Amino acid sequence: AATEDSPGNFHSFGEESIPRIIKPLIAEARKHADLIVFTPHWGFNWTENASSERIRLAHAIIDLGVDAIVGHSAHQLHGIEIYKGRLIVYDMGSFFFDTVDKNRMRKSAAFVMTFSAGGFTKLNIYPLLLHPNCTVSAPEAQSVEIKNLITRLSREIHPNIIFRDEGASLAVSFKPSEPAPARQYDPQKVHQTGRTRPLPQEMRKRK
Repeated sequence: AATEDSPGNFHSFGEESIPRIIKPLIAEARKHADLIVFTPHWGFNWTENASSERIRLAHAIIDLGVDAIVGHSAHQLHGIEIYKGRLIVYDMGSFFFDTVDKNRMRKSAAFVMTFSAGGFTKLNIYPLLLHPNCTVSAPEAQSVEIKNLITRLSREIHPNIIFRDEGASLAVSFKPSEPAPARQYDPQKVHQTGRTRPLPQEMRKRK
């Protein structure tokens, strides 16, 4: 965890303290952003689905004003939920890994989110199959297994969620109960087209 005088991750414990800690950060981000995606590294490895504590925390974070939550940590797919018209992906599984023989870790997915300035409106889930140091689109049999897995896990959280098959992907559409508020300020423009920033010498010297 980062401290006042040491670098590290933005790390926090406690279901009740986390919303209080991130509330001012979300409020500040809302001033500059059309949409806010909260992407936490939360929970233990190899869990099968989101715990009741994780679900409560996700709801509290959505209530603070984020437009979507995309979680990770378990290395295995968890269910998804639409809460107040906003997307919660409890765990994306793994995209690339060196050892993939743990539990159902090989069965994973890529998540493509459709959005406008008013919010996210659609999620397409593309099944993936992990091999050691290689990730491929899941062959048909495994693709069906992964789609069925995501559907089952999601309905354990959100019984009325409606998925549909869209060829290679599993899709769900939704609509925010309220559109995202307009940003107050344009974000600072950092990138300059056609200009490459030279790497500082002190960085070049590092091995």
